[in-house]
Parts: sequence; C-alpha cells; structure tokens
Amino acid sequence: MSKQIYAKVLVFACMLAIASTAFAQRGGGKMIASNRRDGTDVRTAFRDIVSPASKSTVKVVCGGRDCALGTIVSSDGWIVTKYSELRDKIVCRTSDNKPYPATVVGYEPKYDLALLKIDATGLTPVSWVDNSFQPDVGQLVATVSATGDIPQVIGVISTPRREIPHRPGVLGVELDQTDGPAKVVVVRQDGAAKQAGLKAGDIVLQVDKNAIRSREDLVHTIQSYQPSDVVDLVVKRADEQLNFTITLRGDSQENRSVRMNAMGTQLSNRATDFPSVIQHDSTIRAVDCGGPLVDLSGKVIGVNIARAGRTESYAIPADRVQSLVADLKTGQFSPSRPLPGAVVKKSEEVKTDKPDEKKPDDSKSRDTSAD
Repeated sequence: MSKQIYAKVLVFACMLAIASTAFAQRGGGKMIASNRRDGTDVRTAFRDIVSPASKSTVKVVCGGRDCALGTIVSSDGWIVTKYSELRDKIVCRTSDNKPYPATVVGYEPKYDLALLKIDATGLTPVSWVDNSFQPDVGQLVATVSATGDIPQVIGVISTPRREIPHRPGVLGVELDQTDGPAKVVVVRQDGAAKQAGLKAGDIVLQVDKNAIRSREDLVHTIQSYQPSDVVDLVVKRADEQLNFTITLRGDSQENRSVRMNAMGTQLSNRATDFPSVIQHDSTIRAVDCGGPLVDLSGKVIGVNIARAGRTESYAIPADRVQSLVADLKTGQFSPSRPLPGAVVKKSEEVKTDKPDEKKPDDSKSRDTSAD
C-alpha cells in the first residue's frame, strides 16, 4: 500500500477518534451512524487496505448456510477456516462467487483450525505480515469481507499476544452426589444432554473409550473436552444399554456472567483454550471467523478464530497459521471423528507440494481427546 493511502487512513482514523471523544464529552446527542467505527463511511476509507486480502477470502457454506469465512493460503486451493463451525457438505465460494466443493484435509484442535482443499488453481493467497511482527495495543485492524472490497468491521488490538485458558465443555446434567455410579438426577432444559435425549435416572457407563465408574470419573472426563466437541456416551436406562452422540456446549448456555458478556451477540461455539492469540475489539460475527485480519499495511496479521465476548475477538497469529498449515498439508492430522455429512480426505489421498518431506513425529498428535 502507498504511503499516501496509509497516511490518509491514519489521519482519518485519528480525526474520527478525536471527534467521537469530543462529541461524547459535549453530550451532543447521537453520532451520525455512517461516522461510527462500524459505519459505511469509516469502513469505506479502508477499501484500498483490505482490497488485496478480500480476493483471498472465501465464504464457507455448510448445508446451504453460511458457517464461516476461509482464508486462501495457496494458489492451488488450500484454505484455512474455523473447524468447530463446519458440518454437512462444505462448499467454498470465492470472491467471484464461484462455488467449489471442499474436503477437510487436516485439523489442529489446539487452535480449532481446519485445512480445506478445493479443486481450483490460480487463486490469490494472502500476503502475510513478516514473522517478526508483534501487535501493539491500540493498533488499528480490519476484518476482511468475502462479499466485497470494504472490511466487515474495524477494530483495535486490545492486549499483547496472549494465551486463552481452557474452559471445559458442558454436558448439561446434575449428578447424584452419593458414592456409586454416575447417575443423572437432573437434565437441564437448555443443555446438550437434553437435546440428545438423556433422562433423569440414566447411569453413564462410558464416554468415548473411557469407562465411567463414578460421578468423579464423569466430571473429570467431560472437563477434558472443549465446547463443540462430539462425544459418544454409553448409558444404562433401567434394563437397557443405550448409545448417545452428544455435542458438548460451552458455559455460555449455562453461566449467567458469560451470557451477560455476550449482550445479545452470538458467540463462537469454541471461544476458549488457544495457546496464542491476537485479541482485538472488532465486533465480528461467529460466522465471520476463519477469515483474514489485516493491519494498516494491508498485510494479514492473523486469522480470526473466535468471537468470545461483546468486545472480545481472537485471531491466530500469522506465524502460527503458517506453521500449522505446513503440518496439516501432510494429511496426517485429519479429524479423528468425521464431521456429519462432510468429506474428509484420508492421509493416503493427500498430495502435498513436497512429497519427500518427513512426516511429523507421533508426539504432535492432534487427537481431540488428548487436548
């Protein structure tokens, strides 16, 4: 991007911030909507900055509905996106609105990152920021749109690069407190267990391959999973033994403080437990995760991965995304559990650009249950 454009946008942003502050101090009524940070006039000022990255952004459609954005990382059809939003048959729509069926090649559970492959060539991959980049608090950033050349929203970096702690998945039941098996006494009305069909009186015998012998076993096992993880339960009901497949929820359905933090905003199903993120205050939607986040140079500094609160959004830093893609391209880290209706390529079907490179060692296993 030219220095003139950079200077123009920077001055515009500073003037907007000063004007907004002065306006608020005077108590002069409501700001004109188009002059707000998420207004059309402000976003349009960033058109030249995000235009290159918009050509590298796809809309990810699952079962006919928008579920995420995707970031093109290679001209021959490699795309990264947010894994936990994927379901059904996946189609990627490029910036020219062409649809391409997509397959899931790899999955990194620590970052909730999926690598997709579409049968296309001549795509425009993103231009990454230099690996030495470190975000500055207060730095302006823009979230790229898949449907036009102005950004979805403008924001600022909130904190230095940091880790987001683990918050466990929630089953949505209350258990018998006495010694003995893991017996369900209450099934919460808005919980994952209720949706799957569990009932009071059920005794949980197994979660995936983990035998459950007590209440403590069940609590410890479920807490090892993430929100949006899918688990298989074996349950005893009277004289029957039943099998259930349950998608765990996050505490946003169970915890009032988290609901208040959302303030009417739809948060991502998976919004916690990331080793390293760039946190910014852009009000992205959950379905906008998976797309590029750019700075004022127009370079991509990360991939948006979660809407975590009213003013909290997270992006995986560019250097981490590039490192993860190199591993995921090998096909060795395909999801351990197939997505409903989605196509997953097995490792023997995946052809990489470097067929002779060494396979990652087993210590890098992406098994969801271990993370």
